[in-house]
Amino acid sequence: MVVLINIFDVDPAHVETFLSIWKQVSAVMERRPGFIHTRFHRALAASRFVNVAEWESQQAFADSIARIDAAKLVETAPIINVICTVSEPIVSKNVDGLTVRSPDF
Repeated sequence: MVVLINIFDVDPAHVETFLSIWKQVSAVMERRPGFIHTRFHRALAASRFVNVAEWESQQAFADSIARIDAAKLVETAPIINVICTVSEPIVSKNVDGLTVRSPDF
């Protein structure tokens, strides 16, 4: 499993446009093979949004973005800045205990 993390800083005057575009892109991505889960967050004090999505593999994510025109939608979004990273979880914690996914941690 890999985790995609996107941080979007959006022009406050265009938040509604951004949210509309994100919903369109998300609806497409959620139907792609390898998609597991997504969580979309909005900062309390700013027009910053964070998307955290889980994919079966880095290849599944790469195949998904290669097959769609989401880039065209994103290009029209009123985004001031975006940070994107694909990561592998190394530690997972919950109320029942700790699961370490990487022997190097």
